[in-house]
Amino acid sequence: FRALAESAPIGIFVSEAGLRLGYVNDRFAELCGLTRFQLLGTEWLTAIDPDDLPALYAAGEGVLAGNPREINVRIIGDDDVPRWVYLRLAPTTTPARAAGFIGTAEDVTQRRAWEEKITYQAQHDPLTGLVNRRAFMERFSHELARSQRHGPAPTLLILDIDHFKKINDVHGHPSG
Repeated sequence: FRALAESAPIGIFVSEAGLRLGYVNDRFAELCGLTRFQLLGTEWLTAIDPDDLPALYAAGEGVLAGNPREINVRIIGDDDVPRWVYLRLAPTTTPARAAGFIGTAEDVTQRRAWEEKITYQAQHDPLTGLVNRRAFMERFSHELARSQRHGPAPTLLILDIDHFKKINDVHGHPSG
């Protein structure tokens, strides 16, 4: 196991009991921006973005109950720049020790940025940067459903500007 984990291109970590780590490989330490020694015990949790800790704790409860879990979390390294990491957690138990898990960590920062860019492009007009009709309808439907549960009802104001094309034609799209 150790030979495989030491040469793996992804982060690998093993808990001794609960969320307490007893082993991490170099790649996991690199992702977290801490030394292997610093990550042992529960110190690895300090590398997780505080906003992601509740979801990580919930995933930890699930895996310690015997159910594999997968979760995306942000890790804040030494440079204070969040890095998105995809964690896969698999439960492990032995008669000699309490429930724990083995996990892998994969840096998905670039993939996540690409997905966000594609999503933005799919939901916004390239000329104006405003949300397009499809995104507007999704958001408005969501607001209607929310208002039916919690109130108050949303208000929609529609402006019809006559001859707007002429403004674009005469003054150009940036002015329009």
